[in-house]
Amino acid sequence: MSGTAAHLVERVFPEVPVRQWVLSVPFELRLLLARNPSALSAVGRLFVERVLRWQRDSAARFGIRGAHGGAGSFPQRFGGSLNLNVHYHVAIPDGVFTFTGDAAPATFHPLPAPGRTDLQDIASDVAIRTLAWLRRRDLLRDELDETDSTEQRDRSALSACLEGSFPPPSKLLSSVSVRPFLGPNC
Repeated sequence: MSGTAAHLVERVFPEVPVRQWVLSVPFELRLLLARNPSALSAVGRLFVERVLRWQRDSAARFGIRGAHGGAGSFPQRFGGSLNLNVHYHVAIPDGVFTFTGDAAPATFHPLPAPGRTDLQDIASDVAIRTLAWLRRRDLLRDELDETDSTEQRDRSALSACLEGSFPPPSKLLSSVSVRPFLGPNC
């Protein structure tokens, strides 16, 4: 991991401030995302897209038009004790870039740190969009239908455990919380 960090610092990111964003996934979705690479990628993409949209909106409030952002995303499936803990570490420049159209390098425009309300809006929006994405692909349902009970006898034990671990999505949304880390090094 330190080799990847060194590569990003030395060869990928320009010399601008970079903020680490972390999205922790609710316990009820961890097994699904760990087993399903498409879902794991989609949730990370939804998170990065939402943060970059917040940056563009913030830049527009400061009169910066045509802003672009970038990110390096690193999904993690396990915690420090090798427990199942799906989460994402995302390195995003702490501002946006604009281009003049000619061969000149991009101009970096620093942005203020997100506030608690910004973080709550981002987390809530990511949760809503994640649940919608999972439902559209029939990976998550509000509740099991009574008619499904006879058809489910042939499912694997792992599938039964996976389905039993999902609460109704309304409970998943209520589990979304934001714990910002604030300070000079954040």
